[in-house]
Amino acid sequence: MLALASAGFDFWAVRLRHSQYDTYTFDLGLLVQVTWNNLHGQWFQTTILPFNYLAEHVTPSLVVTAPVFLVWPSAEALLALQSIAIGLAGFGIYWSAQKRTGDVASGLLLQIAFSVAPATGWVVRDEFHPIALAMPALTLGTALLWRGRLALAAIVVGAGLLANEDAALLAAPFGLLIAWLGRGWGRLWGFGLTVGSVALLAGYFLVVVPTLRPAELGEQLPHPDLRQFIECGTNTMEVVSCLVDPGKTIARGTTAGDREAVVSLIGPTLGLGLLGPSFLVAIPRWLVLLLGLDPPLIHAHYVALLVTAAYLATAEGLSWLRRVPGFPRLGAVAVAVASVYAFVAGSPLPGGGAYRPPATAVQGRVEAIDRAVALVPADADVSVAATSSILPHVALRSNVQLPVNLWCQAPDFQVVDLRDGYPTTTPVLRRYMAQAADDPAYQTLFNEADLLVLQRIKLGGETSRNDLFSGALRLTGANVLARGDQLGVHLVWRKEAPVSRNYHYFIHLLGSDQPPGSDQPPGSDQPPGSDQAIYSQSDGEVRAGVFSLADWDPNCPMEFGVTLSAPNRSEWSRYHLEIGWYDLDTGDRLRLTDGADHVNLSLP
Repeated sequence: MLALASAGFDFWAVRLRHSQYDTYTFDLGLLVQVTWNNLHGQWFQTTILPFNYLAEHVTPSLVVTAPVFLVWPSAEALLALQSIAIGLAGFGIYWSAQKRTGDVASGLLLQIAFSVAPATGWVVRDEFHPIALAMPALTLGTALLWRGRLALAAIVVGAGLLANEDAALLAAPFGLLIAWLGRGWGRLWGFGLTVGSVALLAGYFLVVVPTLRPAELGEQLPHPDLRQFIECGTNTMEVVSCLVDPGKTIARGTTAGDREAVVSLIGPTLGLGLLGPSFLVAIPRWLVLLLGLDPPLIHAHYVALLVTAAYLATAEGLSWLRRVPGFPRLGAVAVAVASVYAFVAGSPLPGGGAYRPPATAVQGRVEAIDRAVALVPADADVSVAATSSILPHVALRSNVQLPVNLWCQAPDFQVVDLRDGYPTTTPVLRRYMAQAADDPAYQTLFNEADLLVLQRIKLGGETSRNDLFSGALRLTGANVLARGDQLGVHLVWRKEAPVSRNYHYFIHLLGSDQPPGSDQPPGSDQPPGSDQAIYSQSDGEVRAGVFSLADWDPNCPMEFGVTLSAPNRSEWSRYHLEIGWYDLDTGDRLRLTDGADHVNLSLP
């Protein structure tokens, strides 16, 4: 019952965050999409990262958990599974403590202490991460170990390796503990677990990652396990040379942030979390935490197995003092009181000292976001671009991505909170989306409270083109159409050669019945005083300059569009469009193969 109550509270707390749009693309949205794709045979595929998710983490658990979407197709399903796993981990601590201390009350007190510990709260709050699914494997396996069920203990902890590769850092030393305590076949089970854990790590980093992770990422985006040591370097050799340097290692492991990490994780156990074999099992993970980033990432899922091991070690520490009458229970009471105090002082969950209500809830925009999200069809074949806090709510589909993106295929819907600029800035996002909304290929379904929903529409009457500028940028298609009392222009390009400069496009509407003007386009061959005056125009960078032309994949079409002011429809026959590219610094235009500096398009 206690485990069920704990799981219920945890799920309520994290669901509250999620319902208030306080969960994000990284990592809930990403993991929801990967899990959904696994359910549909698209193994570990994602459109949020530029590579297969296995290049980021090895997570068989996302295959095992995928069927939950058959009965509960929502990100909340994964949040519920994680809450259940943490509650079950608490039961494992009770079961282990009850065996070690011989006292049911001590076991219950330590289960309560673990459930309210701030570190446990940070794991709960940090959305969904597969490593949390390894927490019950560690606690139940430890309880089985102390009951002499060595083979079963090895199997249960080995199942924790399904979570992700981080679990191997505890599974390997746990196998050594089994081997040390066991005899005969029990010892072999322990060695088998250790060898299997090391083999998993070696195979993953030596085979899977080099095969699936694009080499061009290199030092720009190291593997996340390597990024833990980013202050040492960006490649394996730099990190290893840093860690084997005694001076650097001592300095890195004794920072103020490291001391805070130890106090926050061990403090609520009153130091008893250092006194059991489970602390020794966790030493490799402790080293990664303390020798990695400074300050350590203790307010996140990275402490999932450390807080679990700390309370297992507390139960083991209390067991050493069983000869002192009443001490295990008194010690358990003290640890429970200390953990409750720590919860009040620093837990991020509701009621805790570090709890903060979601920012969007304070701004009173949740109802508007709900209405915006409801406009997106549930059809998994509909592609969606969404800002970070909205994306987890629309991630159960094969194609979902952040809006500021170099997509190869334009999304069917764009659902954007203009106050959520991640991973860029809010001004950049606003500029980017203003250009997107100007494209006649999209219609605006919702524009309220800084929320924007765009739906891609099918444009008829596309004209095929084959106009190559400077051997690099080829216009392959154009739509020119009425957009109310304005003129919509949608263009499709392909990059056929590397582009070294970020050229600006120009789209000019000219007419012979306008007064002569001196406002000539950059680099124009048209002399002042010509009767071809510009009626309206759009000049600028593709994708609002967020990406350069050099970033575009030559295998993908480059689509964009603009809406121009236009004269009365009855006068359109006297107007035409001029389209091309120019260098902003020099004003020089790119040339076509026939020497012209623009293409002409007639109006419909």
